Amino acid sequence: MSWSEPWLFLDRLRRWLALLSRALLPSTSPKDESAIEVLQEHRIRLVVALQHTDQQEMLLRESYTEQTFDYVSQCLRTCLLPLSAALVYVPTNMPPQPLGGALSEAQKVLYTSLDLNVAALQSKVGKLENAPKHNVVDRMAIVVPSGWDSVGKIRLLSENFSPEAVLEGWTTDLAIPIFPSEEEHETDDAPDDAAEADSNEHDLHANGGAEVYESGPRPPSLVSSPPPSPPMSPSKLPKSALADYERRVQDPNAHKAPPPPEIEVTMQPTQEFLADMRAQLVQYEAQDAEKGSFASTNAGALNTSKFNLNIAGANATGEALDNLGDVSFNVGGVSYNTLTAGEAIERLKRPQLASPRSDSKSGTPRSARRDQSGTQDGDFPTEKLEEYFASLIKKGGGSRGSTPSKS
Repeated sequence: MSWSEPWLFLDRLRRWLALLSRALLPSTSPKDESAIEVLQEHRIRLVVALQHTDQQEMLLRESYTEQTFDYVSQCLRTCLLPLSAALVYVPTNMPPQPLGGALSEAQKVLYTSLDLNVAALQSKVGKLENAPKHNVVDRMAIVVPSGWDSVGKIRLLSENFSPEAVLEGWTTDLAIPIFPSEEEHETDDAPDDAAEADSNEHDLHANGGAEVYESGPRPPSLVSSPPPSPPMSPSKLPKSALADYERRVQDPNAHKAPPPPEIEVTMQPTQEFLADMRAQLVQYEAQDAEKGSFASTNAGALNTSKFNLNIAGANATGEALDNLGDVSFNVGGVSYNTLTAGEAIERLKRPQLASPRSDSKSGTPRSARRDQSGTQDGDFPTEKLEEYFASLIKKGGGSRGSTPSKS
């Protein structure tokens, strides 16, 4: 453990002892055995090392006193006394140790608990003591070897400290289970027993307190249930060593920590909540009805103003082109759009004027010449071209390179 959090010493020690005892117990053993008894039975050697002793100087600048450090060491020594465990204080930075030099007292305690030969680990020069020496006065270098401490030695440090009271409270703290047991599960018939007990209690109140039973055995829930024990007075309640320790050894910077967030829940009465919900539902219903009437009115107006676009019946000269918008297509390598196509149709519909020009070779007027089919060169199939352009406009354009069909 670390001196940066001395207020957690006893709580962490209790958790470590509970964890070790649970790991040593077989799965078939009951889970309510005492941790101290389990560790004593297995003869586990324990060494509690309190690291970072230089943090005590910072605690002194806050609110700790010499009496506080004495109280911490006395509580730890008392709680470790039934297990004959060792206690050592270790600084953050250990001083450099020369090769073959003497071991420190904390090192002797640790190596002895590991069954190492302390004499072989240190120098042969001179007479060195292999057994670790105790130190319970210097708060920066306390060393309590295993099996050395006692109740009388602990009381010598402060006459106001009672090791017996701490041991009694520590035994009560260790009896409280930390880890949940796997066998603690309610059976399926437990709710039935509870319901039966409730019904029997209702019958007792309904009959003025008189016990009424049907033929047969008496209900087991009333027979086997012992009478409730009277509450114990505060003076007879078992004391807790952990609670007393945390009350005296506190975090000096606890007031600087931000407070936990407060969660406030405001509950509205059921009838008021339902009334508010009803008012909101009526409001939503009115809004939906208003939206429905507005949508039906708009739909009727849209149907009356909607026009039917009929390109087939429209006039090919301009109305169909206006309805189609800007249309472009290609005929025989010539590109047409809406304007040029309309102009071409108008030009074709105008009467053809006979040109007085004559052929340069024959001297015959150009309009009088006829091809082999008997059609004059100047006579264009106006009706066919008009139909062709109208069909292109109807289809929304023509394919590139298409030519008018010949009759």
